[in-house]
Amino acid sequence: MKRKLLGILLVLCVFITGCAKNETKDKINSNEVNKSENKETIYASFYPIYNLTKQIAGDKYNVESFTNLNTEVHDFEPSAKEMAKLSGAKLLILNGAGLESWADSVRNSVDVEILDSSKGVDLIKSEEDDHHHEDKHDNHEDEDKHDHHEEGDHHEHGLYDPHIWLSPKNVIIQANNIANKLGEIDSTNKEYYQENFEKIKKELEEIDSKYSDLLKNKKNRKILVDHEAFSYLARDYNLEQIALTSITSTNETDANTMKKAIDYIKDNNISVVFYEKGGSDKNVKTLADELSIDIKPINTIEYANDEDLKENKTLQELLKENLELIESSLE
Repeated sequence: MKRKLLGILLVLCVFITGCAKNETKDKINSNEVNKSENKETIYASFYPIYNLTKQIAGDKYNVESFTNLNTEVHDFEPSAKEMAKLSGAKLLILNGAGLESWADSVRNSVDVEILDSSKGVDLIKSEEDDHHHEDKHDNHEDEDKHDHHEEGDHHEHGLYDPHIWLSPKNVIIQANNIANKLGEIDSTNKEYYQENFEKIKKELEEIDSKYSDLLKNKKNRKILVDHEAFSYLARDYNLEQIALTSITSTNETDANTMKKAIDYIKDNNISVVFYEKGGSDKNVKTLADELSIDIKPINTIEYANDEDLKENKTLQELLKENLELIESSLE
């Protein structure tokens, strides 16, 4: 009888201890959830800015993308519900350079602090049919014009080419702007943000060096693209971007345009045509079949595909992938 009673007491003891542990665990989990819920939210305009901000902010802020991470940034227009989300945010971080056509609407309707991460970048003036973009400007002399962005069938832009995130040199400036702003609004953790920035800067400097080293001896420096997004990359690494503005991933082309493209490719000994990763290769495939040349998808990093999100790829990693693709395609 004593043994039986002792056994019952032991079972009760284990049960009570287990309950206590579970209760403690539940409290810890609850505290973690509350802690997460209590974090202030920072919105970033699209994937590259979201990714950089996440890396720099670490666990200090809840960072969310204002646009859908899987959505082409040029096609985004915020709904009233999406605009309302910004009213409770600590900060909205933009790419700038005219990419966010909706920026003025936010300024006029929502009380939220805004950071333009392109401050300090030497912007390239956007001129239709000017593939070399030789006319460069010191940016931000006219911020109203700077933030204006006009969208067209072929990703037409405003006064400046906004694709600044595709060059490692520019991304260092953008990351620095973000780190400085976070240190300003949260001075207690200023050193933390700076340390995170320095890590990113080191990685980007290594990528920058690799771009320079691997591309400097290429004889044919022309890259043929269907989306004119690589002007900054071309400028920074002495490449020549040739945009097939009428042969896009989403639009049909006429026979005359196709003939001009074929003649140009033949005359310039181009061996590869790049089309936008995630887009249709229909038109460039027709071109490639006609000339027996390669076509390859290149990432404009305007959004993230499911695989990139699943693998939690950083902007730095995606820039490396573009380098490997370009390097292997040029002679």
